[in-house]
Amino acid sequence: MAVEWNPGAQFSLRAINAAGQEVWSGLLPSGTHRLPVDSWAEGWYFLHFTTADGQRAHQLKVMVQR
Repeated sequence: MAVEWNPGAQFSLRAINAAGQEVWSGLLPSGTHRLPVDSWAEGWYFLHFTTADGQRAHQLKVMVQR
């Protein structure tokens, strides 16, 4: 899965599964990044994007399906 962030600053991204467990997190520069969903179980995930100053900027609900 690819995600893109263009505000020109780094951001943190957390992926949370439907059970509320964090399955991935990282501090990333702006641009396009691939998330390692191959190791994630099928199902719904919440992606929490947070700006460098700690304010939540966006949340997405995505499904991993094979």
